[in-house]
Amino acid sequence: MGFMDKVKSAAQDAASQAKVATSQAQAKIEQTQLQSKLDGLAKQLGYAVYNERANGAPAGGIDGIVEEMRGIEAQIAGLAQPSASASPAATSTPESPVTHTDAASSETSASEPTSGDFKL
Repeated sequence: MGFMDKVKSAAQDAASQAKVATSQAQAKIEQTQLQSKLDGLAKQLGYAVYNERANGAPAGGIDGIVEEMRGIEAQIAGLAQPSASASPAATSTPESPVTHTDAASSETSASEPTSGDFKL
């Protein structure tokens, strides 16, 4: 194999790796956006339940919020599936959405934002 063939091969490999990295980055961005939307819906749900319990006001729209949350969770799960099979290097497990049992624990890590982390 000549020098130019090696250069072409290396360039093709680099382009292929760049495409994979780009698609993985786009999937991660979309997953992060969906997780943010899910967090906002969870906050709405929490306020509705709190208002119902504290003030006795019926919490309307809870079923719609829950259904929307389920749809977003399905989208997140769909994003996680192709990325795991696209590359053998992607062996880490995707983050699971917060459930009612997860919300009870107050453990956070530096990578998880809390309500006071963002200042406008």
